[in-house]
Amino acid sequence: MSTSSIAAEAREDVPVSPPELSQALGNLIEELLTYGAAKLSRQVGEWLRDLERTMASRGPFERAAYEAGKAHLQGKNPVWAGAKGAWSGATVPQRVAAVVILVLLLLLAPVPLVLLILGILIAALVAGIRAARR
Repeated sequence: MSTSSIAAEAREDVPVSPPELSQALGNLIEELLTYGAAKLSRQVGEWLRDLERTMASRGPFERAAYEAGKAHLQGKNPVWAGAKGAWSGATVPQRVAAVVILVLLLLLAPVPLVLLILGILIAALVAGIRAARR
């Protein structure tokens, strides 16, 4: 017997129809994709938990950058998340310094504004005097 006659006999003996084989292969591929996606999801979850634990012990700048990036990926406001991250990563003396700077800024902000208004008034007076002399 030749090889081609053995192969022909083997094909005649197997009663598998192409639609059943196609369905079985489709089910196998679907199950493999489901399994792979679940395994990848678990691994990414572990990586994110490790990253979260690592970033919890970082300083205010690293924490602000991490929180801002995370908020950006979630479609939230990265500026506000960065500020909250910086605040949560700051030590107590850093927080006290931030509050003192903010209070001083609020108290002293009217001074430059008044100086700006006075400068504009003086410039207008000088321009008026020069125009009147011509």
